[in-house]
Amino acid sequence: SATLETPILELDVAHNRVAISSEFSAYTILSGSVHGTLKMSSALRFDAEQRAIFLHEPVFESLSFTHDAHYADLLRPAMNMMLVETLREHPLYRFQADELRYAGTDIDITSIDVVPTGISVKLSRKRPSP
Repeated sequence: SATLETPILELDVAHNRVAISSEFSAYTILSGSVHGTLKMSSALRFDAEQRAIFLHEPVFESLSFTHDAHYADLLRPAMNMMLVETLREHPLYRFQADELRYAGTDIDITSIDVVPTGISVKLSRKRPSP
């Protein structure tokens, strides 16, 4: 299990990614309780079938531990793999069916972009299936 403490969200407009820097606490079978800092970045993608926004291509830019360097070398690859896989599989947000309807019309999310003031979600009228 892991807990993020005081996360900071950054917007990387040039690469259309969001980044999070944070301190964390985790518990592992190998070494018990560990603490450290991380920075990860990711693009965002919308999955129409699941009506959900997911991280796309998350990358840990830095992952450091306050523990002994020996533990860090052992834990870093495993935590990196585990966290990236977990982040890919769990949506940041799942829309309810009625949230993608407006005035009786179904709505598609056509793009999600990182802009200087936040995250821009572009919408369009859903085209009927042939």
